[in-house]
Amino acid sequence: MIDYLNDQIMEKEALDYSLESIGDNALLKMVYDSDVTYQRTKAKIAQKAETAKLALSYETSVNVAIGELCVKDNQSVIFECDISSVDFNQYPKVKRLWRDYQEAIEEVIEKLKREGIGTSDIDHVIFVGGSMNLPEAKRIVQELIPANILEDNLDTIVAIGASSKMTTTKQIIPRVNFNLGLKVEGDKISVIIPEQSKYPIEASKMYTTIYDNQKEISFEVYEGNAIDNVYDRKNHWLGKLILNGIEQTNAGEARVKVTFSLNQEGILKITAVDLSNNHQVNTELNWQELKY
Repeated sequence: MIDYLNDQIMEKEALDYSLESIGDNALLKMVYDSDVTYQRTKAKIAQKAETAKLALSYETSVNVAIGELCVKDNQSVIFECDISSVDFNQYPKVKRLWRDYQEAIEEVIEKLKREGIGTSDIDHVIFVGGSMNLPEAKRIVQELIPANILEDNLDTIVAIGASSKMTTTKQIIPRVNFNLGLKVEGDKISVIIPEQSKYPIEASKMYTTIYDNQKEISFEVYEGNAIDNVYDRKNHWLGKLILNGIEQTNAGEARVKVTFSLNQEGILKITAVDLSNNHQVNTELNWQELKY
């Protein structure tokens, strides 16, 4: 919303409030005597943006008025604009936000399907958090999940959910939310630990060379479920290790065993061993931190 208001002001007054400071901006220097007054105006815009965002949670449009944006030619510049929920939702940055939001909901639905749970099995959806009051958020969820929306007594519902989680924490079995594997030829992910695997877990897979007399193999580690395209934005690069000193043979003859070992604390240990000479390399990745 701050960016939206900044763009509106830029269009009407040619003043750029997206800048961190006045700097060398000639127009800003003409209307502000110091960076302090500029920062105060930015804070005022941010406050108006917050109020407008909250209003659009319940209204279809809102009027934003800033009494004194700045002073030009000894005259106070008054900024005012009307923002409709339709216009706001069509703002490019907001459209991207809603796209990501919808994709996140769709990913949850897909995970439930893989567990044998369909959207028709969901009785209620609970919205938590201020942003969930936005009508577009509710529309997207209701379009994807035909369930009852619970909006009353949310504080009580959340408290009950939190207390239930506290009593069942010790019974929760940690699972891997994404496939863990290596990038291979064709820019695909070769899965070593499949998603929904319980951990701690250890799994291995065999790999080989793709060139004659190859001296080393570089293994790039990824997590993600778009296994046919390693560069899909839903996948995440976690790191890499290089196995040097492998026995030089014809392409496809080397036998390299790669083992993923994920412990209870989320530490992923990766070991690559050339079975012909037992030369090996290993590394450790803090998967719990890297996945965020």
